[in-house]
Amino acid sequence: MVRSLLLLRHASADSGPPALSDHDRPLSAAGRKAAERVGAYLARRVRPSLALCSSALRAVETLECLRAALLGNARVAIERSLYMASGSELLEQLAGVSDAESCVLVIGHNPGIQTLAASLATHADALERQRVRSSFPPAACALLRFDTAGWGDLSRGGRLDVFARPDALDG
Repeated sequence: MVRSLLLLRHASADSGPPALSDHDRPLSAAGRKAAERVGAYLARRVRPSLALCSSALRAVETLECLRAALLGNARVAIERSLYMASGSELLEQLAGVSDAESCVLVIGHNPGIQTLAASLATHADALERQRVRSSFPPAACALLRFDTAGWGDLSRGGRLDVFARPDALDG
């Protein structure tokens, strides 16, 4: 079965007042626009059935910006364990996803999102792999496809279909 995985870094956040915790930083106005632009772009390519999102405010607000265009009736899980998770921790979370799911969106943070995208994009041309490794800005998203029986087999790698950066999209 072909499985699709969207790895999305949250959009740009405001720094907020000095007393505000990192977890509670909201999106900036530019971050909202970038998330909406990426959501509209991805919606023409894929429809997740499940969204896993960090509990950080900027990640949840990124999710809300995508909801109308990309998520439709997808199930959503807001997970504290995804906040600042490493690539290996994200992979471990994905291994627990039901094999009934064919497309999963993960909204998280760098460096974990970038590390996981770079390690899983084993079937991509060298230039695309280098782009993922060198810069994964806020609201960037990697769409990977895997021909595998289950989510626990992702570490074998997959095909990088899309690496979308909001600054390179129209609109």
